[in-house]
Amino acid sequence: MRKGYRNKKYTGDVWQQGGTFLVLPNGQVPYHYISKHPGDHPNPKDFLATLTNIFKQAK
Repeated sequence: MRKGYRNKKYTGDVWQQGGTFLVLPNGQVPYHYISKHPGDHPNPKDFLATLTNIFKQAK
């Protein structure tokens, strides 16, 4: 266990990359982030700033 766990068997499309999208009910996509590699995630502050702006505009 000290060496950690390694996946030995892959399933699905190993070349598929992830991303984060914010899609509004009207179909608009005010935020999108396409991952460059596995484990690449958007900056949470950027995502939350987009959400904050949307809620401010809705008032």
